[in-house]
Amino acid sequence: MSETTIYAWAKPAELEGFGKMGHFSHTWVSTYPMKVDPNNPPDPDPNWVPPEYYWFCYGSAHDVAAKELCSRAGNLDVAKSISAPNTDALPPNAPHGTASHTSGAIVYYGLDGVCHNVANQVLYCTGTSTEEPLRVKGSSGYPLVMYLYGNYGLNADGWYKLTQELAPEVKEPDDDFVEIIDGIVPEDKKTELLSIRLGAQMAMVALRAKVDANPYDYDTELEVIIVGALGGAFTLLGAEVFLKLFPGIDPKEAPWLKPSQ
Repeated sequence: MSETTIYAWAKPAELEGFGKMGHFSHTWVSTYPMKVDPNNPPDPDPNWVPPEYYWFCYGSAHDVAAKELCSRAGNLDVAKSISAPNTDALPPNAPHGTASHTSGAIVYYGLDGVCHNVANQVLYCTGTSTEEPLRVKGSSGYPLVMYLYGNYGLNADGWYKLTQELAPEVKEPDDDFVEIIDGIVPEDKKTELLSIRLGAQMAMVALRAKVDANPYDYDTELEVIIVGALGGAFTLLGAEVFLKLFPGIDPKEAPWLKPSQ
């Protein structure tokens, strides 16, 4: 086993496709400590090359982070086998119907998951038989990602195959979203919220099957599903609870986010 320290990082990012919804983070992973500047540092020169292993997690290259999320010793061989480091997930300007073969079980961005899920998958290498792997819990937007995709994304079969092949002994964590809603969402609304979530996830899995069979740009259909999931949660919870649960979203900047009539 090749063991090394694994680091996870975050930097503010725009959430595209839904207008100005608030502030979220892009997350990524490296095998080396990075400079941290909370004032959203600029990106490096396009020709910048990471000094060690760097997992882009569907993002661009960043040589300075806004925040260090976590770090721990991990199995480097497992991390590299889950997701290829130092490699862009997709070719430049690739449509969302393009499959990635470098980002673990997050093959279709936005359908299988997003950067937080890729980072969590890479961080799986930090788990042991008695200790859960690290996750990017401290990143902005994490509750929203967990609501839509869960810890490791919606490609459950692909993720199960990877973990059983590479790290079957790792202690599997519970669903982070269930932990997140505890103490925020009233008990009498938790079941319905989880039902809304499940419906959205099933719709994304069905859309994924269509894309996998005949690749095409699925952005518009995906947006309808996500907007419906968030609108349903807003209607159920009301503005106050909704904003406690998803603090990165600003309803004033998202006119579609309102209780259904």
